[in-house]
Amino acid sequence: MKKIFLIIQLLSLALTLVAAPKQKPVIGLSTNSSNYVHAIRKAGGVPVVIPAVSDSGDALDVVKSLDGIIFTGGEDVNPAYYGEQVLNATVKINYQRDTNEMFLIAAADGAGIPIMGICRGSQILNVFYGGTLYQDLPTQHPSGILHRQKNPSSQPSHKVSVQRGTLMSKLFPVDSVDVNSSHHQGVKDLAPGFKASFISPDGVVEGYENDRVIAVQFHPEALIKGGSDYFLPMFREFVRRARKH
Repeated sequence: MKKIFLIIQLLSLALTLVAAPKQKPVIGLSTNSSNYVHAIRKAGGVPVVIPAVSDSGDALDVVKSLDGIIFTGGEDVNPAYYGEQVLNATVKINYQRDTNEMFLIAAADGAGIPIMGICRGSQILNVFYGGTLYQDLPTQHPSGILHRQKNPSSQPSHKVSVQRGTLMSKLFPVDSVDVNSSHHQGVKDLAPGFKASFISPDGVVEGYENDRVIAVQFHPEALIKGGSDYFLPMFREFVRRARKH
């Protein structure tokens, strides 16, 4: 039954791609959210929601249809993936989504397509490539920064410093930028091969990158949906990479 459901979803994805303008790169989204869809469309890509996969073969079939993939926000990442047990009751895990996305990351990595991670997406990418996470920032890394803001996600709540010599410093040639924040986990040990691009005042890595991956802890898509195009260059750069792929 699951295989039949996947086939139906893949047929739906194929119909979407047939209808899409050929000159626009197709960007897969690991979850359905109007904010991500809006940002990708505004950046010049064709967004498609990725069906759930149950094994590496399904993941490869899905990724073959994509020019790029974005791993989006959501629940906590299972700490077993980086050799730890669940810290406390604040850690809420979606085991099925973890498994699904690990297959998709492996397929995307193997296919060499551009990858972006946002919030949870940046966390699971860091774990996949060998990094670790703070399972619960308030207890493991207490600070004066409110990483789960109370104001709407369409509004920024704190600053992050832009790290020199990074792609992000070229897109945003300033010392710091204002970002929103809605997370209680975060990057602890950055995976090998990546460079931190944004860092919050309390030292938490809020973004990292290499020549294939762009990852941020905050939600630029929510700021764009809220009316600010400040972070649109980040999505345009990702779509540009996807177009070149």
